[in-house]
Amino acid sequence: MKTPVFSCSICKVAPLQNGFRRRWQWKTERGLRDHRCYKDDAARQSEHEAQAQTDHMVFDTLFAEYVAKCPPKHAIGESVSYVSYIVTQPTHKWNGSRMVHVRYEEVRRYDADTSVIEAIVPVHTSLKMLRDAIDGEQSYATGYMVRGRMISDGDIYTSPTEAQAEADRRQAAYDASVRQAESYR
Repeated sequence: MKTPVFSCSICKVAPLQNGFRRRWQWKTERGLRDHRCYKDDAARQSEHEAQAQTDHMVFDTLFAEYVAKCPPKHAIGESVSYVSYIVTQPTHKWNGSRMVHVRYEEVRRYDADTSVIEAIVPVHTSLKMLRDAIDGEQSYATGYMVRGRMISDGDIYTSPTEAQAEADRRQAAYDASVRQAESYR
């Protein structure tokens, strides 16, 4: 029976020290856990996770403050007509275990729909942009969650017929841009 070997991925690729490579393999898991590099990496990882969690909490409170200060055009529970697109054929597809490039532009289908706003969400996740928006130095974009998809104010229209006309216009413009790109190849 072969003895298992525990290895440290950080020490394995580390530069030579005094002409010798660091020890990067151990016979026991305890030996791997007890070496310095592993302890430093675990501490750094937990510190990074704690910092990310506090940043997320700060962002959520600042976004709630921004929404209270500058309410969006539409409220949660409001029924809206909007335009969105669905990618029917992507540019890459899986062939066995690898991605293969199959076309230059994705094939899209633009649709108009009417649904209820589920949530108000931030478009950007930058704390600096959000703080500047609260101070009034710049505007900040908010989006709306509808059926699990995010839409912006520019995608919302007053009536379903107006939204359908815009979806047809966007589909025609996209098809024309794809034909023009194909003509250059």
